[in-house]
Amino acid sequence: MLRCNAIAKAIKILVSKLLAEFKAKPKFTQPRQQKFPEKKRVRPQTPITRPLDSRMPSKKLFHRDVFILIDQSGSMVRRDAELNNTIRWKALPEVIEGHVYRLLNETSIDGDKICSEIVLTFFSPNRPCDKTIYIEDTSQVPSIFDENQPDSSTFITPTLEQVINQWFSTREDQRGGFIIIYTDGQFDDRDKFLNLIQTTCTRLKSQDELKIVIVGFGSEINPKFYLELDKNVRGFTDAKGLSCNIVVFDLLNQMPNIIELLNRQLENPDAGLPLWAKERYPELFA
Repeated sequence: MLRCNAIAKAIKILVSKLLAEFKAKPKFTQPRQQKFPEKKRVRPQTPITRPLDSRMPSKKLFHRDVFILIDQSGSMVRRDAELNNTIRWKALPEVIEGHVYRLLNETSIDGDKICSEIVLTFFSPNRPCDKTIYIEDTSQVPSIFDENQPDSSTFITPTLEQVINQWFSTREDQRGGFIIIYTDGQFDDRDKFLNLIQTTCTRLKSQDELKIVIVGFGSEINPKFYLELDKNVRGFTDAKGLSCNIVVFDLLNQMPNIIELLNRQLENPDAGLPLWAKERYPELFA
């Protein structure tokens, strides 16, 4: 019993000491809150709407049949300094793949497309190409170059004439066409090619119906012949006898992109040649 009383007394003494220490500690007051200046309310800016400028694609760009003709001549196996010393035939697939993507996916503000399918073929021998490939997706492009290899000469007229006739015979009413030609040099049948362009113009109601777009690439290309056609220096005319400027030319390493190139002569066919041509061939601008 005495032991319990002693323990109780000890606890009482300990509690008394703790209470005394607690009362002896200084009381802390809550710190005053610092008052920060109120943020100014910024009125949201009205978004800037870019006006429809001359860079917007023409409505004429859309609803087209699109054909791609690829130079399959022997010179395509050459390595080219302008293509990072890559064989031309090996460098071209990536270019075509990018162009195909833009052609299949370009959409107007009204939701119109250029095309949903591209017809691809080759030119080289002095006869129409017997191979036609229908492209609906960019994934088809690499295998096309793997399965087809360069040949020999550079005759374009037989294949181009075949494509033009196909377009005339199968086109829907009021549907235009683009024929895009990729070449690394001059055509072996240049005179026949010129005659074909002339006769094609006479079959057209308007120069807007069909555009033959030539993309030159590589260090051996001579642009002047193609630029003269681009400027229609030979004065080709359509079925009504009006000026018919249907050839468009640019260099692959100078052109902005395939859409701008296709669009260049649709809004204003007399707008002129690409800017780089003015420096190289000032006589064409006289």
